[in-house]
Amino acid sequence: MGILGCVYKEDNVAPTIHAALKRLEYRGYDWVGVATVQGSRLYITKDQEKIDQVHNSHNLDSLAGS
Repeated sequence: MGILGCVYKEDNVAPTIHAALKRLEYRGYDWVGVATVQGSRLYITKDQEKIDQVHNSHNLDSLAGS
């Protein structure tokens, strides 16, 4: 299991989270979830697949938020 957290003052944080999750994938992921915050809104994407498969289905890099 791996958990990652980061805070950006500007820019979209989702591509950084996606890249970091790829580095943790060797630990045996069979599911992935990403949550970002933009203003007062929470964006969540999750699915029970490998990271690349979830990214292909949901485009993890497109989540809004910093």
